[in-house]
Amino acid sequence: FDFSWGEKLTDEQVTRVEAVMAGQIATDLKIYTKEVPQEQAMEIVCLRTMFGEKYPSVVRVVSVGKDIDAILADPKNPELWKYSVEFCGGTHLASMGQTQLATVISEQALGGNTRRIVMYTRDEARKAIARADQLDAELQGLVAGEGTPDEKLKRIGVFGKTVDDSSIPLVRKSNLRKSIKEAIEKVRVQQKEQLALIKQWGQEIGEKIAAEAANGPFVVKVLNDYQPALCGEREAMVEATKTVEQKSPETAMLLIIADGKKGTAQVLSTVPTAKAEKLSAVDWVKHVCGKGGGKPVQASGAGLQVDKLPDSVQLATDFAKLKLQ
Repeated sequence: FDFSWGEKLTDEQVTRVEAVMAGQIATDLKIYTKEVPQEQAMEIVCLRTMFGEKYPSVVRVVSVGKDIDAILADPKNPELWKYSVEFCGGTHLASMGQTQLATVISEQALGGNTRRIVMYTRDEARKAIARADQLDAELQGLVAGEGTPDEKLKRIGVFGKTVDDSSIPLVRKSNLRKSIKEAIEKVRVQQKEQLALIKQWGQEIGEKIAAEAANGPFVVKVLNDYQPALCGEREAMVEATKTVEQKSPETAMLLIIADGKKGTAQVLSTVPTAKAEKLSAVDWVKHVCGKGGGKPVQASGAGLQVDKLPDSVQLATDFAKLKLQ
């Protein structure tokens, strides 16, 4: 349905349009049509026409709720503003009740002051509403469901595209977009809280490793052995490394953190400067991982297989013993 309006409709205005439609459907207003000379039809005070549109000498007038002959008998009556009267050549229902249900799906600019509003009716409207209900439930599940905040944010991003591409009631789509924004903000708070917890775990693990090392020559440790909830978070490994450096500064270390979901593990090695000539952190990491990068005092690597971690730990231990003997 094309209409003249200078700006985008608000959600409140769209809701009002749907409410008016619902009221007319409920009262089952009769729809009248009649071919009328254009000059005579143009006298109707409430007539809706498109600006700049050229009409033939005889036009088809459609009226919802008011007999056209009665309208033409008193075309300037202000009471006519209560009715919808326009030029239209399309096929129409006999009464508004046959519409059954109507919901606005889209509203957009066509150029100038012309806008187009699209509504679904009957079964298509019911399907659109049911789909919106389904999407509402899906969003709640994404926020409350399992997974890390990073995983949730990724899924919500995909979900947002699904909402954009869905043919659902326009106001419901607008509300879903607002809910998505709120969900992202909520998950980002969870993300910050989780990061703080992971760093705390890393620090606590570092304290335990430092106590066990007691400034000994070296340690090779798997962080997951201290906190099984870890799942490859590098931040925990960094915090643990910092803590061991502070509390057991003479100890060379090679720390491993496993990601059970991916089946792989990362490695971070730090070696005191005094020991780096004998035990290079880069060489240590490469010996365990096959490849790696960094400096003699600190290096990192990845790609270890979780199911072979005991072998990797032994390999790292043997290498350090050999270099530091």
